[in-house]
Amino acid sequence: MSISGIRRAVLALAVGALTVPALVALMAPASVASTGSRPTPGGTARLRAACPTAANGYVRCFALYRPEVSVNRAIAAGVAGKASKPIGLTPSEI
Repeated sequence: MSISGIRRAVLALAVGALTVPALVALMAPASVASTGSRPTPGGTARLRAACPTAANGYVRCFALYRPEVSVNRAIAAGVAGKASKPIGLTPSEI
């Protein structure tokens, strides 16, 4: 195989490696891609996007989180103790 053939093969692999994630992002369900931080109807605790929607041409964050509705209610009501503590690691523990 000549040098130009190797260059073509490397270029084809690079283009394929960049194209596949873009196609996957385009085929993502609309419910996951555009949830933002809006509350879900009915108060159900569904996964929400942790980052705002990115503008076209910019990378997108795929992190999701589950809001802790009961903890938020306890904090809003001024309840202290176990009810107002989130489940899992806190930012300082991470």
